[in-house]
Amino acid sequence: MQVANVRRDAHNEAAHAIIDKRPSVLVIEELNVKGMFKNRGLARALSDAALGQFGRILTYMAGEAGVIVLKAGRFFASSKSCLWMEERTLDIVRSSVRM
Repeated sequence: MQVANVRRDAHNEAAHAIIDKRPSVLVIEELNVKGMFKNRGLARALSDAALGQFGRILTYMAGEAGVIVLKAGRFFASSKSCLWMEERTLDIVRSSVRM
């Protein structure tokens, strides 16, 4: 029981730290946890991390603070794309075409 309380307290502190920065939008990425459990090196750490609980706490706190919460799908290439850079690249391409 004590480990669960320590974990819950750590989740609350981490969620407060994120929400205190006042983001307008928060994106949570869905992970393939079942597939990650097949890796023996990650399995124990993942089972102890309780990522689902952290997601619920973060979503609740964000809702209370008026932060928009979006969930990125498992197959969304978040590490391979950056909206800001894509827009900037398009602007550079458009301006170079005009010259």
